[in-house]
Amino acid sequence: MFDCDSVSKSGLGTLTVSNNGYRSGLTSLGGNNNQTGLTMNYQLGPLGSFYYPTNGATNTLTALINTASRNATNAGLYHFTTTTNQVKESATTVDIGYHYVAVDSNGNPLDYDSDGLPDYSEDRNGNGAVDSGETDWQTASDLGLKVWITEPKSNSNIP
Repeated sequence: MFDCDSVSKSGLGTLTVSNNGYRSGLTSLGGNNNQTGLTMNYQLGPLGSFYYPTNGATNTLTALINTASRNATNAGLYHFTTTTNQVKESATTVDIGYHYVAVDSNGNPLDYDSDGLPDYSEDRNGNGAVDSGETDWQTASDLGLKVWITEPKSNSNIP
């Protein structure tokens, strides 16, 4: 997402670009599937001032929703959002632009299973699936691999 006064690629040699957003008045760096001539209608949200509205005209930031080059699961952005309604990227095509961690109405990172650990923290690689070294962000009873070392009671019989 290019929201700046000018952009150029001189001196960079060969530069392959695609799936970018450009503010009105900027010239695209080339490539395919770019969104150009955009009005930057950012919205204030719980974590900052650069959220996208959830709906709007085709030449606004809503044109960047679900328009990048890969799925959010492959970009590590499953638990992140660009929109004011805090809907996670999940398994959709990733939005072009800046992402925030999706939060609840109190501004806390979403915790689907209410185990006290934010979803993005349990799913460390951000792909939405449970992988080695992670706990299941959808199951509170998944404590992960833990070793509990306890001291034997004084009256126990240990052979």
